[in-house]
Amino acid sequence: MAVLNHRSRHPPRTRLWLSATFCWVWLLAFTGLSATSVVAIVTPQWIFLASDSLQVERAGAMRFICKLSVLKDSPLVVAFAGVAEQPGFHPVDIVRTMAGPRDEAFTVMARFRAEMRRRVSDVAASWKGTTLYGAYVGKHAPVVEALFASVFEGRAEAEQCSFFITPTGQSAEPYCYQARPHSMIDPVPMAIGQSDQVANAVHLAAWRSEALAKPARTIDGLVKLEIADRPKDVGGPVTVLRIDTKGVSYVNRGPCLER
Repeated sequence: MAVLNHRSRHPPRTRLWLSATFCWVWLLAFTGLSATSVVAIVTPQWIFLASDSLQVERAGAMRFICKLSVLKDSPLVVAFAGVAEQPGFHPVDIVRTMAGPRDEAFTVMARFRAEMRRRVSDVAASWKGTTLYGAYVGKHAPVVEALFASVFEGRAEAEQCSFFITPTGQSAEPYCYQARPHSMIDPVPMAIGQSDQVANAVHLAAWRSEALAKPARTIDGLVKLEIADRPKDVGGPVTVLRIDTKGVSYVNRGPCLER
């Protein structure tokens, strides 16, 4: 639950993350993407991930996309929220260059974090004179939120980082959290993107028992809470997948195709 308590420091966003057999989930939201919701439930042995699939373009056009990406030849699932794509700035491609077949989530996030400190400043510089510059520079709204998850050698890891821009247009110190669940009776909830309703739900007394007894149903329901709250921004079929020592398996594919 500690992950969702981070909302007190950066109220506009809440993050969720997870890890499993080297799976990374990234939610890519470029300037035309209105909102997104990714949720994770992390235990020492497995991770469940779920996301919405609605993409709203700046002109109002709507389409459904896969927001959970399993990297080829890697046990990684990656997710991003925020302004995560610009010309010449593609986070998934960045990760592909630094993630080896045996690299754990924490290891790759450390590499990615160092690279993003430089990249975010470059993105901010390209926004000068636009509404994006005023919306993100010096504000509490993260430019990019990243969720990395893996289950490697029987150990589940999940880390989330949020990247901000200072009032002078420089990259601020990222806000990161590592999920290290120690007990199967205390699952860790994580979220990036729209997650106000998720934060409320995971503080209910029955949440832990429901998450352990029916994790797929529980995480699907959490994303649907966000869809019901903001149907114009978050919606579409919900993708649900599990990461464990056997790899990645889908419960509901939504618009995601075979990797």
